[in-house]
Amino acid sequence: MSIRQHDFTIERRYRQRPEQTFRAFADPELRQRWFRVPESWSENEWSLDFRVGGTEVNAGRDHDGQHHLFFTEHGAFLDDLEEPGEREHGTGLLLDELAAFLDQEVPA
Repeated sequence: MSIRQHDFTIERRYRQRPEQTFRAFADPELRQRWFRVPESWSENEWSLDFRVGGTEVNAGRDHDGQHHLFFTEHGAFLDDLEEPGEREHGTGLLLDELAAFLDQEVPA
C-alpha cells in the first residue's frame, strides 16, 4: 500500500465579522445550508458536533457509486485512490459556497 501526503492552504477573506463567519461554521442549522453533499447523491449522511473532541460527518455516494467524506483537516491518500489536487479544489469550492451564503444571509 502506498501513502501520499498532501498539504494545502486556502485563504479567503469575508466581509462579515469573524464571529459571524465562525457561527456559519459552528451552528449546525447554518452549516447545513452551505456545507453539504450534492442533492443528487445517494446515501447522504450529515451530522455536526462542533466542540472540542466533537465530530462531523458529511458523506454520500456519487453517480458512480463512490462513497465520499467531504471535509477533513488532514489527509493521507492511499494507493492513489483519490487525487489530492481534486481535494484542494473541492475545499475551495466549499469556501466559495460559504462566501455566497454569507453574502446572501449574513449582513456585513
